Amino acid sequence: MSKAVNKREHRRIRLTPLFVEPIQIQVGDSDKLVPGIMADLSVAGVSIITYTHIPLGKNISLNFKLGGIDTGVIHGKVYKIREQSSTYMVVILFDDFQEKIAKDLENIAMDFEDCETKWVRGDFDFCSQDCAYYSYCTKIIKKEF
Repeated sequence: MSKAVNKREHRRIRLTPLFVEPIQIQVGDSDKLVPGIMADLSVAGVSIITYTHIPLGKNISLNFKLGGIDTGVIHGKVYKIREQSSTYMVVILFDDFQEKIAKDLENIAMDFEDCETKWVRGDFDFCSQDCAYYSYCTKIIKKEF
């Protein structure tokens, strides 16, 4: 059996409603806003669930808040789209991202990944106030400080 290879350059954060609120996506130069829910996020892009088909290659603009991080307006392009029943999973690649926000997201994603790995291995004594993911964590074993 061959081993799966992760080709992603940046770590991802799986998002829960605790992380973000629903977002509005501006499609092209249109005034039309498409509502969506972010599913996962990295410095390179975001996966969004929508009820509206957004054409492949279409330019978009969006902004969101992730905990204490306010991204401001981010520009990107629809990279991939997959229909699932009456919804669409839209993958958007960002054109650029502020360096400070990118660093914060990388730190959150790294700590999230470390947490998940330890959790799967059965190590439940790893919570730390210094964890960048701590304020977003919903695990029942989360330590109180």
